[in-house]
Amino acid sequence: MVASRLIQYGQRGGISLLETDVPPPGPGQVQVRVTACGVCSWDIWTFRHGQSPDQPTPPGHEAVGRVHAVGAGVEDARVGELVAVKGGGFCDFCNIAARKAYPLSVGLLPDEHWSVEPVSCVVTALDHLTLPAGARVGVVGCGFMGLLLVQALSRCLLGDLTVADNNEWRIKRAKEMGAKRTVTPEDRRNLDCCIDCTGRQSGLALATELVRPGGTVVIFGWKREPLGDLGTDWHMKGLTVLNPTPFCKKRDVFPPAIRLIEAGHVTPGAIITHTAPLTRITDLLEEACHRSGGYIKGIVLTD
Repeated sequence: MVASRLIQYGQRGGISLLETDVPPPGPGQVQVRVTACGVCSWDIWTFRHGQSPDQPTPPGHEAVGRVHAVGAGVEDARVGELVAVKGGGFCDFCNIAARKAYPLSVGLLPDEHWSVEPVSCVVTALDHLTLPAGARVGVVGCGFMGLLLVQALSRCLLGDLTVADNNEWRIKRAKEMGAKRTVTPEDRRNLDCCIDCTGRQSGLALATELVRPGGTVVIFGWKREPLGDLGTDWHMKGLTVLNPTPFCKKRDVFPPAIRLIEAGHVTPGAIITHTAPLTRITDLLEEACHRSGGYIKGIVLTD
C-alpha cells in the first residue's frame, strides 16, 4: 500500500482533498506516481456546478507521471519510466491498465509540458477534417484548445488561418503561433471551414456566420448551452457540421499526439499560464473560473 492524496468533487460544486491507501497494481496494471495534471474545462465546470450523476467526471484526466510499480504480466513498462496516463489525475498515485500508460521521452520537456490528452483531442479533430491545400480556415476562441489547434493548423498547407477572440492578448498569442489575421467584416461567408473552440452558442453562431455556403463548421468546444436557430442556418447554407469529440476517434490518438509534441509541431508548454501544488488546487480552480491573471491553462503539480 502507498498513501495518496486524492481530490473528490462535491455534488453541488467545490472539492475535497482526501487521503487514501492505494493497493499494489494488479495483473496487467502499472502504478503511476503522478507528477503533473492539466486542468480541463470539464474540471472547471464540475468545480463550479457539481458532479453530474449522468456524466461522472474523474478528477483530472490529463495526467503525467512515473511508473512506480508494475503488476504481474506487464512486460513493456519499467519502474521510473515517464508516461502519459489515460485516467489518473488529481492524486499522488493511481493504478491503471498498462496499455493506458504511454512512454514519453525523458528529459525532452518538463513533466508539466506533456499535455498529451488535450493534443490527442486536436488529433481527433484533424483526423475528421478534410482540408485541401489552400483552404481558408478560421478558429473562434483562442483559449488553450484553440491555441493548440492554431499551432497544428499552422503546419498545414492553408491559404489562410483566421482567428477570433474578444481578448487582445490571446489574439496576440494566436498570431505568434501561426495565425495570419483576425476576423474582419469581409470574412463573412468567406471561410471554407471554421472551428468553434468557445463552448458557447455565440461562438458557434459566429463560426456559422463566417463559413461560406457549402463549407464546414466544427463543434470543438464542449457545448453546454442551447443551439438556438443554428440548425436552420446550417440547413439553408448547406453546411457540413462536424463534432469530433474523443468518442468518435478513428484510432488511438495518444501516440500521434506524443509525436507532435516531440517534433515541436505543437507546444502545450508554451501556453501554460498557471501552476499550483495539489494542496492549492482550489485556488487554481477559482482563478480558472474567473479567468484572472491572464489565465489560459492551469497545471496541478503533485511533487
